[in-house]
Amino acid sequence: MTDVVVDASVAVKWVLDEEPEWLYRNARQLLQDLTDNDVTVVAPPHMGTELTDAIYHKVLGGEITAHEGERALEAFLRLNVRLIDVQDSVYRDSLTLALDHLTARRPFEAAYDPFYVVLAQTLGTQIWTNDHVLIQSLNPLPAFVKWIGSYPDGDPAPLLGRRPKRLPTKGPHAYIWHDGRWYRALNKRW
Repeated sequence: MTDVVVDASVAVKWVLDEEPEWLYRNARQLLQDLTDNDVTVVAPPHMGTELTDAIYHKVLGGEITAHEGERALEAFLRLNVRLIDVQDSVYRDSLTLALDHLTARRPFEAAYDPFYVVLAQTLGTQIWTNDHVLIQSLNPLPAFVKWIGSYPDGDPAPLLGRRPKRLPTKGPHAYIWHDGRWYRALNKRW
């Protein structure tokens, strides 16, 4: 294996000491093992944006200072993560995967989440994630999807037995169930 896909939920743990401690230690051990074995970390072009947004929200929520956020971003930019351009088919397949799972127990929160899965499938490699919604949305779960919480084997089974997070039905990020699908509520009266 020469390439491995890693999503932003793992990459953020490379540069920030998030709780629980064992989770970011697993993520850092993955990075060390990949580096030691000359395996290239690849990700879609939007990973940098996702990571920047995660750092911003940590600062906004008071979990880290602005200076710590800037240092975390600089640390990420120094990592050897290859953000790759992809064919149009990866975009199409990502949207198809997201739409196919609208009726799942827990649909994807964003259409870019399955992008990592499709990229890994296209490259014929693994994806490492800590995105519980991503893992719980995929049914059946492809064997190449690995959970960082059980590194090094990556078995996502501990997450599959958990009750999925409930979608909010009120507020600015509300969803409604209609005709067997979840829809983002655009009308705040819902």
